[in-house]
Amino acid sequence: MDAYAAKRDLKGIHKSKLPKLFATLANGWMYLLSILALILVLIFIRSEAQAPFYASALVLVLSFFSAQVKLTWQSLKTMIFDIGKVLGEIVSLIAGIGLIVGAFSATGVSFSFSRELVQMAGDNLLLLLIAGAVTSFILGMGMTVSASYIFLAIVLAPALAQVGVNVIAAHLFVLYWATASYITPPVALASFAASSIANSNPLRTSIVSTKLGIVTFFIPFFIVYQPALIWQGTFTESIVSILAAVVGVVLISASLSGYLVGVGRVNGFMRVALLSGGLLMLMPSILVNLTTIALMIILLIIYKVIKKQRFNQSGTVDVSNS
Repeated sequence: MDAYAAKRDLKGIHKSKLPKLFATLANGWMYLLSILALILVLIFIRSEAQAPFYASALVLVLSFFSAQVKLTWQSLKTMIFDIGKVLGEIVSLIAGIGLIVGAFSATGVSFSFSRELVQMAGDNLLLLLIAGAVTSFILGMGMTVSASYIFLAIVLAPALAQVGVNVIAAHLFVLYWATASYITPPVALASFAASSIANSNPLRTSIVSTKLGIVTFFIPFFIVYQPALIWQGTFTESIVSILAAVVGVVLISASLSGYLVGVGRVNGFMRVALLSGGLLMLMPSILVNLTTIALMIILLIIYKVIKKQRFNQSGTVDVSNS
């Protein structure tokens, strides 16, 4: 996100124009209470399906006690129209994907799916992870996160555990990829809901959300290849894995965005090098991680020096020509 803004020279609001903290809290207290109510319902009542309705109803009731938000017949009609529009888009998407999920359940494919995946991938963990990622993504398009996870925890997680993947890492891999469809076309439920609020094009919003969140697709692979990242190892291994993952995510993000903070825009060669370095950080080896970091630092220093020399030469040419 920062690289995206820096690359396009996007500036934030000046500090003097930012709203005051206590004034903002005083005006938005009802939203904080609704979030608190949502968390309490999820913890104590454990009703994921009903929790959003309770929180929304609380906001609606509290709006009558707010001086800034006054509910009138006109605003009520507008609210109902907007809600209907959003729900219509989401329901039409879920209905189509629901046919796929229903077919899996009705035909019994889901019960034999994990066995077939293992047979197709053989002993190749990467192929199994890619196949599992695609499966999790497809099933995640038509279900809520919890429903998708429960389904995939039965179908896919045993297949990953069967080839030696840490059990907790396998379940987190499934969970992460089940949520990826929320920002990724063609469904992108979260992006479509956000586009209705921002009055933007839904498909374009989903494409932009994918670009901004594309590094999310790499994090599950980090978790599988380095279980110490989720504290499934010694303290030292976990610290090293977390640092390696942070460096890997930064390198991959810089490669995909074409911009690295402190270096600026990077060309095609550097983008390939940064992506390769980020993927090498997946390796659960301290030697490989340290070697990759050292090579990346040297490469970036050389690239920055060359870039500075070219800039100085172009500046000299411009002055002489003028």
